[in-house]
Amino acid sequence: MWVVRDFSLQLVDSENEPINQKEYLEKALSNQKGFSENIEAKNRIRRMLKSFFTERDACTMVRPLTNEGQLQNLAEMELD
Repeated sequence: MWVVRDFSLQLVDSENEPINQKEYLEKALSNQKGFSENIEAKNRIRRMLKSFFTERDACTMVRPLTNEGQLQNLAEMELD
């Protein structure tokens, strides 16, 4: 299970159709096009992650606050 915290992206595909968290993860792990050394290195990491974690799922957690000052003092904030 992959937990993505402070998630602020829209869960939509390239055609603006809704996708779920697992589909988002699979898209993030798909190989990128190109032949540069940087792209090859990132694709190698993607292949290893998919190889090591053959069963995958994901969930996302939104950022609890947008105000950075309040976020730094989250433990002292009122629950409401």
